[in-house]
Amino acid sequence: MIEFLEGSAFSAWLRQEFVVVIAARVTHIVGLALLIGSSAVWDARLIGFGQAIAVRDLERIALPMARLGFVLAVSSGVLMFSANPAELSRNAAFQIKLGLIALALVNSAAYHRFNLGSQAHGWASLVLWVSVAVLGRLIGYV
Repeated sequence: MIEFLEGSAFSAWLRQEFVVVIAARVTHIVGLALLIGSSAVWDARLIGFGQAIAVRDLERIALPMARLGFVLAVSSGVLMFSANPAELSRNAAFQIKLGLIALALVNSAAYHRFNLGSQAHGWASLVLWVSVAVLGRLIGYV
């Protein structure tokens, strides 16, 4: 599958179209900023900061922004991956990043499914999403 994508006309086109890759990178950064920024505010509330703000009120603002950020980050991430799938699929930082994204999504789903408001979910989310961003930066250096 990776070899097929690497040899595809789409992948070759992405490697030649510098502007598309730059646009994908910028979109990825904006998506991560929205995702991690709104998640950090939400996580801080779960951890215990800003207790004067009702959890449900903050949820109505933070969650749509986090979801938008996630969609932007994933869609642009797929484009960036498609440009060099063979190289990225072997990259340890990229592999760990994907694993941490999966863990962050499981943490989020568990919180929302079971309506838990624990500090543990807030801390886990904060650590996982920041780690995802750090690993994303390390991909080019590993």
